[in-house]
Amino acid sequence: MKDAAITYGGLCVPQGQTKHGNAPILDTGYSMPITVVNGAFDGPTVLITSGIHGGEYPGIQTAIELSNELDAAKIHGQVILIHPVNTQAFKARVSYCVPQDGKNINRVFPGRKDGTLAEQTAYVVSEEFQSRADYYLDLHGGDLHEQLPNYVYYPDVENREVVRKSLEMADMLEATFQVKTTNWGGAVGGAGYYHNLPALLIERGGRGLWSREEVDSYKANIHNVLRFLQVEEGEAFRPEKKATTLVDSITLEATVDGCWYPCVELGETVKKGQKIGELRDLFGTVLEELAAPYDGINIYMVVSLAVSVGDPLISIGKL
Repeated sequence: MKDAAITYGGLCVPQGQTKHGNAPILDTGYSMPITVVNGAFDGPTVLITSGIHGGEYPGIQTAIELSNELDAAKIHGQVILIHPVNTQAFKARVSYCVPQDGKNINRVFPGRKDGTLAEQTAYVVSEEFQSRADYYLDLHGGDLHEQLPNYVYYPDVENREVVRKSLEMADMLEATFQVKTTNWGGAVGGAGYYHNLPALLIERGGRGLWSREEVDSYKANIHNVLRFLQVEEGEAFRPEKKATTLVDSITLEATVDGCWYPCVELGETVKKGQKIGELRDLFGTVLEELAAPYDGINIYMVVSLAVSVGDPLISIGKL
């Protein structure tokens, strides 16, 4: 049986209550807004993060609204929300990275206590939050220059019980694709790999936009997962249309600075070797042509004209 009162980020929350506050990121002077919902009844602990990438607004707005709408008097267990993780990028309207060090938090898990701000942020999320959770949902939303369908990543780790529980949660979501990840430097991959934590990275929306319809749908899906986990009361349901399982995915990155011209549509089926885009310089000269690495589906693409070396461009999921 869990202690009646719980403490996260310096917030001590009695059973049956909710508190908002700011969790410090070690001694950096920076913090993350968090909400701790300590349910009136015993149950599992669910961690929900948003805004690991500061321009992914559907997930951030969903977490903000959930932080005010979840009723501790009706919760079985605890729900811990961070909204957003990367507050610095959110405020600066910066894609992917922490402005202070230029690093992508979703590439540096489990982080470092003595590292840069991105690494210290990952360390806090990993050690102070993930390590104490029973389940984990990481809410994303297509960054300022990205376009993608509704889909979900789950950690493909050796612990098959973690995979099984992750997929059970994934089946409660309305999603076009389910994709396994072995990115242990990511929040969800790292959660499964380092903490044996069933976890999902959920993708919704894009292009630096959010809508009432998207957020309401996002929240309905999260509530359905919480009901499935018996954290919220009520019956969970499986969406009528099951997601397509992709056995692998590869994201192609820019090898040069320049302009990006995709030549396939989101969701389009492609053949191995098919041209899927090209990079040109500012005079319009083609610098590189990109080809599909295998037969698959275009599940993600950058829609900005300008790209820099190392930027992701397009992801092909393997059927």
